[in-house]
Amino acid sequence: EYAEEFIKANYPVKNLSVLHNFLNKRLLFRPRANVAEEGKVHFLIAATIERRKGIDFALKAFEMLPKDISEKAVLHIAGRKPSWSAEYHSRLNLKGHNIIYHGEISNRSDMDRLYSRMNVVVVPSLDESCSLTALEGAMHGKALILSENVGAKYLIDNNGFVVETGSAKKLSEAVSWITSNQDMLKDMGKASYRSFLKCATAKEYYKRFSEIYFK
Repeated sequence: EYAEEFIKANYPVKNLSVLHNFLNKRLLFRPRANVAEEGKVHFLIAATIERRKGIDFALKAFEMLPKDISEKAVLHIAGRKPSWSAEYHSRLNLKGHNIIYHGEISNRSDMDRLYSRMNVVVVPSLDESCSLTALEGAMHGKALILSENVGAKYLIDNNGFVVETGSAKKLSEAVSWITSNQDMLKDMGKASYRSFLKCATAKEYYKRFSEIYFK
């Protein structure tokens, strides 16, 4: 829908249909309960370290957290540092008492294991037509925080927040709320998994494809 709005605003196209992306379900069982361990809430950004992904706003958001929240909220970042964005990622501080940088994780099983340890998947992108990370977060049954400019915000349904794009303050508020309401994580995780089953499976994709193709 995000891409649809852009196309309608910029091109003389009358008839558009939205076909959501899908993931081949890699989990043969329901995701484990999404609960905080030892009072810590783990947030994950899985993205290339470049300006469009909004990682600088996320880091600022975590810097803004009150001390009592900062001690409980941990930001994990996984992604490559391409040479073409060296000027950008050289300015980022990816280390801190509540910041963990995992580098690039190219092995699928290793990435799934990292997802399984997380509680919240964050996509703070300045522009994202969909978001593979958001779909994977929902598949793993994690709460979601997405910016307004992320196309996959249709996944949000009692399972997280859509925050103002580029606003460290709004992102910080969402992180604070989730960290302060850890007892809600389990239900939010279940809601994310329901969103995945409803919107992002191969079965739903081909059903929608048929509806569009044969209408």
